[in-house]
Amino acid sequence: MSAILVSIEMGQFPHVTSYVSKAEQALDVHDSIIVAKLRCAAGLANLEAKKYKLAARKVMIYEIPDLDLGIQLFIYYF
Repeated sequence: MSAILVSIEMGQFPHVTSYVSKAEQALDVHDSIIVAKLRCAAGLANLEAKKYKLAARKVMIYEIPDLDLGIQLFIYYF
């Protein structure tokens, strides 16, 4: 997760996309906080790439019970 955050801070959004997909494949992620963070990071990377429809789908939180956390993460990094 720290590599994703550093990539976001440096503006290296293609790396963010790569790290997020690796994290989603490598981990059997069931923790809602980790899922929220990964989805928000992917949404930011898609916004930077001007893939607005994909970004919207990534940040739409329908599986995650803690809606406020996902929104806060998105607003913080946007």
